[in-house]
Amino acid sequence: MNNRPSRPEPPLLPLRAFAAVGAVLVVLVLLGFLKEERREWMAHQQSFRQLEASRAVSVDERRAAETLPVELRQIVVPELGTVDRCTSCHLAVDDPTYSGTNLPFSYHPDHDVHPFERFGCTVCHAGQGRATTAEAAHGNVPFWDQPMLPLEYLEASCGRCHDPVDNPAAPRLAEGARLFEEAGCRGCHRLDGWGNQLAPDLDDSQHGEPRSPDWLVEHFLDPSKLVPESAMPRYGFTETEAKALTLFMMSRRMPPVSGYHASRRILESAESGARLFESRGCAGCHSIGGSGGDTGPSLDHVVTRRTEGWLVSHFRDPQAVSPGTVMPEYGFTDAEAHSLVLFLQRVHQQGPESLRFSVQLSAEQRGERLFKRYGCRGCHGASGEGGVPNRNSESGEQVPPLKYVKEGYTLAELKDRIRTGVPVVNKLDPNGPEPPLTMAAFGDRLTDPQLDDLVAYLLSLYPEGEELDW
Repeated sequence: MNNRPSRPEPPLLPLRAFAAVGAVLVVLVLLGFLKEERREWMAHQQSFRQLEASRAVSVDERRAAETLPVELRQIVVPELGTVDRCTSCHLAVDDPTYSGTNLPFSYHPDHDVHPFERFGCTVCHAGQGRATTAEAAHGNVPFWDQPMLPLEYLEASCGRCHDPVDNPAAPRLAEGARLFEEAGCRGCHRLDGWGNQLAPDLDDSQHGEPRSPDWLVEHFLDPSKLVPESAMPRYGFTETEAKALTLFMMSRRMPPVSGYHASRRILESAESGARLFESRGCAGCHSIGGSGGDTGPSLDHVVTRRTEGWLVSHFRDPQAVSPGTVMPEYGFTDAEAHSLVLFLQRVHQQGPESLRFSVQLSAEQRGERLFKRYGCRGCHGASGEGGVPNRNSESGEQVPPLKYVKEGYTLAELKDRIRTGVPVVNKLDPNGPEPPLTMAAFGDRLTDPQLDDLVAYLLSLYPEGEELDW
């Protein structure tokens, strides 16, 4: 007879709870599995299989289409630090037979110019390359501040690798860069390390919240409509011009590139070479067309005396080619060196007048360039006519014109005013607000010859024969 006590039956409630939790876990696992099996990119790849099979013209092609692997595809570009999975859905970007096909199976034109394996996708299109859903990949999600660029503003990304004015494939970006300089924006904004700081510093990518393209366009059309207290005048830009400026501004907020991609900053052209010749001060030692220095040889026909390879090597490393030369090493890239050669070839073939640069200009013309470059026209007008609003300034609440400085200043006074600036503008109403527009000091930015050129230009604005109503 077994006298051992019987084991008590376990309570039913914990068992049922355990069974319920287990069932829930099984359901969640199944749901997770089904979700993984039904991801957007998988559906696109299944559809692409069917499309490929329908286009097959042989048994082998059909079999190849039906056995296309369904897998995540990605392009890794270590130099850019990008991992782009866009081709998990966009499966025909490199197949021209899909030209005209609807997204996501459309062909990407000109992909040979920017090979996918070297550039990926997001360096041009922006968005979130590692994402695996369309919404996240296009960047329309919280905490991602670089959504995919609308096609209308795609040219903005060209500015990451290329000089905005040096890319024939991005004419609207070049127009935006030109308008920025022509409108005198540097008179108030700093960009690329130079310009005034009366308004937001455009080199500071952390300044404020990133503005949408629509906001920027509206701001350029009518600044005070969006920012009532803004001192920025209404320039009368057309909508096309406002969008070009927006492209240029968007290009300045994009992350910089390095290495190979940065080396494409300058595209090889005679025009680029002319700008380099001027900006690096080559005319200080070399002459072209009888103008310039005589420390180094004349460059009018140097391409007949030296080979292209010799010139490129000389521009890259002068001492290696000409030991003992006084020419410094400028750090030219290969593209910049070739551009200088193209410039010199153009000078030899067509003469120096085919490419105008500062040393060939008169003092007044050089001064006009400085007037534009330093943003003076942003406040004083395109031709020094003044009239830009400046609230509560004693000069009629406007920035005064420069057309008549010949009457109001001696040469010494005018140079001194440019050197020291006008840090405080007298108020029309002593109890009113400070006028928002002041004049920066240019004494540490202009050399004496540049100051002479700028003064020569300002004096040339005087309307000879016009009776002044003082």
